[in-house]
Amino acid sequence: VLPAASVAGARCTRPAFGPRSAVTPAAEMLFTRFADTADGEWPLTDRAQGLWDELVSGCLAEQVAIDRAELGRWLADSGWEQEAVTALADRFFADSEWLAKRLAVMAP
Repeated sequence: VLPAASVAGARCTRPAFGPRSAVTPAAEMLFTRFADTADGEWPLTDRAQGLWDELVSGCLAEQVAIDRAELGRWLADSGWEQEAVTALADRFFADSEWLAKRLAVMAP
C-alpha cells in the first residue's frame, strides 16, 4: 500500500520519535491519545487540554527525554500546522519545567 500511495503523491507517516528521544510505551500511548483527540486543532479544545495536562504529567512521571526537533516532527506528522507545532513544543517544555519545579518544592 505504501509504495502505491507514494506514487500517487500521498504522504503516509506513522508519527514516531527518533533516536535522540527516550519515550516509554506508556508515554507514547499518551502522545497518541492526545494527537487522536486534538486532531491538529490549535488552540487546544477543553478536552484536548485535559489530555495535554495528562501527557505532560505522564511524561514527567515516566522520566522521558524528548528532543525538541523530534517533538516538532512528531507534532507535524500528527497533523499540526507549523505555527501550532512551534507553540506546542515550546509549551511542552515550559509546562514540564513548571510542573517539575512545583513537585520539587512539594517534596519532603
